[in-house]
Amino acid sequence: MTVLLATKYPDDIFGYEKMRSPVNKRNILAEKNEKLVHRVVHRMAQVCREPYEDLYQLGYIGLLKAADRFDSGTGNAFSSFAIPYIQGEIQHFLRDQWQSVKLPRTALETKAKVRRIQRSLASLGRESDTLQIALGLGISEEKWREIDAIDSNITISLDELLHEPVQPDEAERDEEIILKHLVNLQPNQRVAIVEKFLHSTSIADIAKKQNKSQEKIRAYINLGLTKIRLSILKETL
Repeated sequence: MTVLLATKYPDDIFGYEKMRSPVNKRNILAEKNEKLVHRVVHRMAQVCREPYEDLYQLGYIGLLKAADRFDSGTGNAFSSFAIPYIQGEIQHFLRDQWQSVKLPRTALETKAKVRRIQRSLASLGRESDTLQIALGLGISEEKWREIDAIDSNITISLDELLHEPVQPDEAERDEEIILKHLVNLQPNQRVAIVEKFLHSTSIADIAKKQNKSQEKIRAYINLGLTKIRLSILKETL
C-alpha cells in the first residue's frame, strides 16, 4: 500500500498549471502534520494486529483528505479537524476486515473486554492472567479457552476504537509526560524515545542515525518506556 505524497503535473499544458497550487498546499499541510497520523496509529495498533505501516498508510490517506477539505477561515485547529478523518479511514478498513470474518461478535467483544481490563490493571501495577479476569466476569474456564483460541490477527474491538477517539489535547499531554520523565533515562534510551515518539522517526532511520541494529533501538525504547511508566506509577502512589 503506497501513499502518493506529492502529485506532479506537466508545466502549462492541458490546464494542469491551475491545479498545481491547491495540490501543493494540500501536500505541504499534510507533511507538516504527519505526526497526527502516528498518534492515531499508535493508539489503534494497541488493539489490533494489523501491521503498523499498513495502518499508517491508511491514516495518511485520511490526513490528505482532511488537508483537501480544511478551511483555515473557520478558525478551527487543523489537528482537531484532521484526526476524525485519520481515524475514519483506518476504522473503515478495520470494519471491512471485521465483516469479512464470520466469527461470533459476542466472543470477540468478550475477549476485547477481558484484555481491556487486563491493560487497565497493568497500568495500576497489578498483573493479572486473562483466565482470572474471565472467571471474575462469570465466564467458565472451558468457555474462556474457546474464546481465547480465536485468531489474534483478526480479534479487534471496534467499539474500543470508535468510543476512545484520540484527542489532540490528550496527545499533547502524552508528549509532556514523556518530556518530563526523559531525565530519568540513559542517553541512548532518551535519544531513541525522542526520535520515535516526538519526531515520528522510524526504527530503521533511528538505527541508521545511531549506527545500531534495529533490535538494539527497540530494546532502548522498551527499557525507556518501562522506566517512564514506573516513574509515573510512583507519582500516583
